[in-house]
Amino acid sequence: MSSVQKPSKSAEILAAALERDADAQDRGEFGELGKRWADVRSEIVPINEIPNPLFYLAMRFWDDWGDTARHEWQYHEPFEQPDWPRMARDIANHVRAGTLPEDELVIKHFLPKPKKKTLLQRLKGLFS
Repeated sequence: MSSVQKPSKSAEILAAALERDADAQDRGEFGELGKRWADVRSEIVPINEIPNPLFYLAMRFWDDWGDTARHEWQYHEPFEQPDWPRMARDIANHVRAGTLPEDELVIKHFLPKPKKKTLLQRLKGLFS
């Protein structure tokens, strides 16, 4: 008998918040999008059990979603208004599962890019 792991408390809080905003957009309540971002972040950070890249991706996605809604769905190409609730629900599912989304566009736009080492850091690495 296989057991399905229950999402962590922090994962459930974040996933539910993303789903609430997806439902809000479906109802045309665009002013609600991202409104609870800071509260949810404050609630999650002390207990966060979400892998860092996934946590960052989900929070950045949510912040950008609210931003694009406030700017009449501009500045976040190639995504359009109907894409955001679908992406939010997919990210919520991945947050609960503790896995990064498979959508390459989501990864490209919302996951931080690794920082390149400076020349000094590379040289230090050669001599240490």
